[in-house]
Amino acid sequence: MEKEVLDTITNLQINLPFASTTVSILLAAVFGEWVAILYRRFGMSLANRKVFSDIFWLLSVTTCIVIMVVKFSIALSLGLVGALSIVRFRAAIKEPEELVHLFLVIALGIACGAGQLQAALILLTITTTVFYIRFRFTKNKINSLSKDYATGSILNVSGPSDMHQSVPDFLNKTFGTENYSVVSINFKNTTFQATYRMSITLTEDNHYKLLNWASEQALSGLEVNFGNHTFLAP
Repeated sequence: MEKEVLDTITNLQINLPFASTTVSILLAAVFGEWVAILYRRFGMSLANRKVFSDIFWLLSVTTCIVIMVVKFSIALSLGLVGALSIVRFRAAIKEPEELVHLFLVIALGIACGAGQLQAALILLTITTTVFYIRFRFTKNKINSLSKDYATGSILNVSGPSDMHQSVPDFLNKTFGTENYSVVSINFKNTTFQATYRMSITLTEDNHYKLLNWASEQALSGLEVNFGNHTFLAP
C-alpha cells in the first residue's frame, strides 16, 4: 500500500495552465503588497511595520503556488500535511495585529491559488474600506486623548547589543529623561530590539536632530524606525 502511494506521488504529472497560473501568481503578489501598504499606512503596531511587511507579497505568492499544486492531487495534499508536521515556524509574533495581517495575506494567497479571484478581491476591498474608516475615526480620538501617539513619537531600534546604551544617551541629551519611556527592550544573543515612546510632540528642530542621529546610527549598525522614516543598517 505504501509503495503504491509513493509510486503515485513519484509518477504524478501536473500540468498547470500557463495563462491562469501567471494571472493568479501576479494577483497574489499585488494583493500581498497591497496588504503591506495598508499595514504600513493604517497599522498601529509598535513594531517596525516596514521591515515586517516587506515579505507579505512573497508569502502570498508562496501560499498561492502551494495551493495550485496540491489541489490537483489528494496524494500531494497528504504529502504536504506530512511535510508541515515536521517543520516548525517560530516567527517572533509580538502583537495580535501582526498575526491578523499574516492570516489575511495567507487567505488571499489561498484564494488566488484556488482560482477564487473574486473572493480575494471582495476580501481585499472590504479590508481596505474597514481599515480606512477605522483609521479616520480612531486617529482623531487618539490624538485628542494623548500626544503619545503623534507621528514620530514611537521609536524602534535594533542592532548589536553593545550599542543599546547609545539610544537612551541620545534621548536623555535631546529630550530629557522625563520626556520618553521604554516600552520594551529584548536581548537575543549579540543583538537587541527596543521600543521607546516620546511623551512630547516633536518640534521641527528635534525632528531634524532625530533624523540626523538615526542616519548616523544606521551607518554604525543600528536600524532605526520612527513615524514614516526607516534607517536600515548597511
